[in-house]
Amino acid sequence: MSPVLLGGRKPVKVKRIKRGKIIGVSCESETFEAGVIVKRGGRKRTVKLAERHFFKGRAPRELELYPLRDPIKQFEIMTELRHLNNEKNLSLHILPTIRLRKRFGRKPTILLTHYKKISLNDLPREQKTMVLAQQGREQKILKKQGYVTQVDAWKLIKDPLTGEPTYYLTAFGGVKKISPFEQE
Repeated sequence: MSPVLLGGRKPVKVKRIKRGKIIGVSCESETFEAGVIVKRGGRKRTVKLAERHFFKGRAPRELELYPLRDPIKQFEIMTELRHLNNEKNLSLHILPTIRLRKRFGRKPTILLTHYKKISLNDLPREQKTMVLAQQGREQKILKKQGYVTQVDAWKLIKDPLTGEPTYYLTAFGGVKKISPFEQE
């Protein structure tokens, strides 16, 4: 049976997902390169993505309020934020491709755009200031909309449109919806 990836405009049925080498490990998951073979209209093409496999068990005690090890909850938060961003023109930088892969008898995984992180230390001082100001502005916008983020939810990557280093919201395990009473 072919895997189905949820998200985007409509679910996508793919021919095969080839797992590659490990890219990174965090307290919530390990990330692998993934070659996704998509068959459309008789043609096959391979798309390079990253697949996050989540660890079993509970998150560390200080992070229990965040959906760290729950890929379905992370996917729901990502979907909410994308709709909110499009409806209200918030100009948030959210990673372009994020899809949920449900697997029978196992924990679901998330497939996302493969990106290369940039170190903040490699940037000149003026660019550092601009990038950090942009991230602060986006965090304030999210807080006004009822969301709070951890520092590791943001990754500094090269913007595909401008080529400039930009903080993108990539790890939705570090995003939490807060009540209106907590916003002050």
